[in-house]
Amino acid sequence: AGLPNEKRQENQERFIREDVDIIVATIAFGMGIDKSNVRFVIHADLPKSIEGYYQETGRAGRDGLPSDCILLYSYADKRKSEFFILQKEGQQQEIAYKQLEDMIHFATSAQCRRISLLRYFDEVYEKGNCKACDNCLTPKETFDATIIAQKILSCVYRVEERFGMKHV
Repeated sequence: AGLPNEKRQENQERFIREDVDIIVATIAFGMGIDKSNVRFVIHADLPKSIEGYYQETGRAGRDGLPSDCILLYSYADKRKSEFFILQKEGQQQEIAYKQLEDMIHFATSAQCRRISLLRYFDEVYEKGNCKACDNCLTPKETFDATIIAQKILSCVYRVEERFGMKHV
């Protein structure tokens, strides 16, 4: 973004001719790339929707060889998206909030990414585990925190004076 048109065109041609191995691009530029051997698609910002994410990640591995898609997400991404959503009105704002909610759920889910994507598009993945996404390769550790939560709530209940969360 912000480059003169000639410079953008030159960069894209160099990437397609494989004179350069890596290109950092905006969504608009990246969606114009029709190259079969892209190995990585890295999202440094939270995509606006799952549809957009799905389409953008589809740029990788078109030749059928293994490729990686990496989504970098932090709470600040949510806040930034909400700021832009507040600039919209009415139904556009409602739709944008729903898309953001769906995208955050996808980004933070511990479920197989393939299952999540296909379910979003009303499809079913029959195999149960793709054996390729981060959640299938390294499942997040879970544990039963019932006793710990009960102890914390008991402590809060028994505090005679009013203290803030950090003190408790």
